[in-house]
Amino acid sequence: MVIKTARYNVYLNGRRMIGVSDAIDPPEITAKTEDAEVPGGTVSIPIPGQFEPSEMTVNFQQFFGDIFSMMNFREVVTLTLRIANEVVSGSGNITMVPTRIIVAGTPKSISPGSYKNGTSTGASVTLGVNYYAVEQNGAQKIEIDYGYGGYRAGGRNMLSDIDSMT
Repeated sequence: MVIKTARYNVYLNGRRMIGVSDAIDPPEITAKTEDAEVPGGTVSIPIPGQFEPSEMTVNFQQFFGDIFSMMNFREVVTLTLRIANEVVSGSGNITMVPTRIIVAGTPKSISPGSYKNGTSTGASVTLGVNYYAVEQNGAQKIEIDYGYGGYRAGGRNMLSDIDSMT
């Protein structure tokens, strides 16, 4: 099976953005861990539902239009990536599968890039991530709410046992 991105669009607070580069890297998710001494050494044990701070850099061809509304350091912005994935089966049949990624966060840094005739600027905005979710073909794959401690994977509340105890 081969899977590749056929096309994607980026939406800022529900409005389609123009001028975004041809690649966006979603945030990296890293679980917080605690080291424990065990016979023979030390192991790092993940702490359920707790994650290291995450960020996402959005690269732009130019600072233009709605991009400036991402530059308020006091407001959360929500980016939605709508992706059309081309899935080629072993028999060669091609199907299209939608993926939606939602990232909410506050701007942490802004890089205006550089200006040169006939080129893009290489500008970027880096967001501190507060919320992250991925859906594929309408099914929730992961949802992390950093502010409220919510964590779902594969449609399951991964903290339901802990929630029932506290």
